Amino acid sequence: MSEALIKAGLAGELEPGSEEFERFVDLTARRPSGPEGVSHYRDPKDHYKSFQLAVRLLALRADDVYLELGFGGGQLLKMALGKVLRVAGIDHSP
Repeated sequence: MSEALIKAGLAGELEPGSEEFERFVDLTARRPSGPEGVSHYRDPKDHYKSFQLAVRLLALRADDVYLELGFGGGQLLKMALGKVLRVAGIDHSP
């Protein structure tokens, strides 16, 4: 069931707000499961280059305040904190 649900969600076939859509979001974003999903959430190595590019292109200065929406595991937020004194994040996951 999970594999079919994920395929349907990635194809945009689920109605936002429906029980199936919420389960899809849980499986893929809010509550990653299994050793591979949890490991990727905590350490998304394949995203580091794009995170570094984003921080560079933002040209953050020490007096900036950085706000990230949907910060996931917080790795990009942490990179921004290396450039500015204040960061904040909002995420739908507990």
